[in-house]
Amino acid sequence: MKETYEFRILPEHGRLVFGPDYEPVKNPKTGSAEFIAEGVVGDDLYHKVEHADRSFGEPSDPGLITGWSIKRAYSDEEVERAQLFLIQLAYAEGAGEEFGTWYSRVAPNPDCTFERIKKAYGHGERDIIGCALSSRQIGPLCFPFRKMRKRSDIFATWAGEVIVSGRLANLITRRGFTGGRLSTIWNTGVKPKSMPDFSEVPSGEELLTRARAKGMDPTDKAFYSWIEEEEQLPLLNEALFERMELKQLHRSAESPGESYSQLTVQSMPIAVSSETVIGSKPFRPGYGYSCKCSFGEVRGRMLISPLTIIRSSWDGSDICASDAYVGGRAGLFRPSRLLAISKRLFDAMKQEGMKGFHFEIVEMV
Repeated sequence: MKETYEFRILPEHGRLVFGPDYEPVKNPKTGSAEFIAEGVVGDDLYHKVEHADRSFGEPSDPGLITGWSIKRAYSDEEVERAQLFLIQLAYAEGAGEEFGTWYSRVAPNPDCTFERIKKAYGHGERDIIGCALSSRQIGPLCFPFRKMRKRSDIFATWAGEVIVSGRLANLITRRGFTGGRLSTIWNTGVKPKSMPDFSEVPSGEELLTRARAKGMDPTDKAFYSWIEEEEQLPLLNEALFERMELKQLHRSAESPGESYSQLTVQSMPIAVSSETVIGSKPFRPGYGYSCKCSFGEVRGRMLISPLTIIRSSWDGSDICASDAYVGGRAGLFRPSRLLAISKRLFDAMKQEGMKGFHFEIVEMV
């Protein structure tokens, strides 16, 4: 494996590394002046940046580096020996939340690092804290096909939902690759302005019947809390899929020939080992947010080191995801698991010319 790096450093700090006479370059994207350090991980400049960054401020401070990337390249022999591959996905521009995807309520959690929503009570304020991992998708992913990545066979929304092209969905189904479930995506570009009319579909009518037996009706505030209780969620999920099918039948196809599915992982999570470094900065893994509670663990903003897993935690599935989450809850972004695929699926995707993803070899201990 060969690792190359690029570190971007602000001018006021860059001269600590490059010396007082070194002139910065202009970032073509931002127009700001920056020092750029690049090379092979472990070279002299890499260690010079590392030393300067570690000696600058406390470990919890941002440090010298404003942006960075580390890329890993593998020999043919290394790829051939690998068993699992980490799949790194580009984003489609948007999230299901914008177009009516239903997510369950965020559960209160006094220990959550991410969700601190201030609400006014009289003359004072009180923190209402909800867990970023407690909310889950119910029913179909709602996302317009016009915003899909046309040249990619696998990608993600800002909220981390994985989308695959019709070509890749067909490959997974035809060849019987295990560990994932494919679901229809509701091709809609409009967020509903009102709650759905559940009386339009059989599962929805059953929900309403249950509610009436409890003395509730859809105009009651309590109704929308009640339908998200664990006992009602399977029926709510069915009702939302039935409504999608009903609405899709009543409209002409906007994108003939295009087909996309949501891919969700159903296999046992693969356990991320303690050797894996996840954080926000390459030399400051403790900088940034992490959180662990009954709903799961967010280990940090992004993967810094190669992904290493506990070998015995992999159940042999072709599609799997890490037990730990990465990322944060900010606006439309949500924490998500790391996606991995088997060598068998990886080879099939390469043979079929699937596009739009990068990969790294998953190490095992």
